[in-house]
Amino acid sequence: MPVTSSVSIVCVFNDHAVRQDCLDRSVRAYGRDTPGVEYLPVDNVEGRYRSAGAALNHGASLARNDVVVFVHQDVFLHSLTAVIRAADQLRVGGLGVLGAWACAGTVG
Repeated sequence: MPVTSSVSIVCVFNDHAVRQDCLDRSVRAYGRDTPGVEYLPVDNVEGRYRSAGAALNHGASLARNDVVVFVHQDVFLHSLTAVIRAADQLRVGGLGVLGAWACAGTVG
């Protein structure tokens, strides 16, 4: 399936170092100026927003793309191409929300 969607990645952060070491690093690895990806970090270090929801809504209001991806500051995105492909599935599959989870260890 060809990648056709564009995504806006919104991250509300309260720790510059964590965001830079994780999420920023993954966006840089993909290419910050890559077509199809808009990165919108929302600074809440000083507590400008009264809630996470208010900060996320602000970030979403800045987004130029139809698909908005909310990502925590301490996440490393291993494949932004996969994120864009998931956005493609949202468009063709009639889904409104898509989520992901990660497991740090194994259950045994």
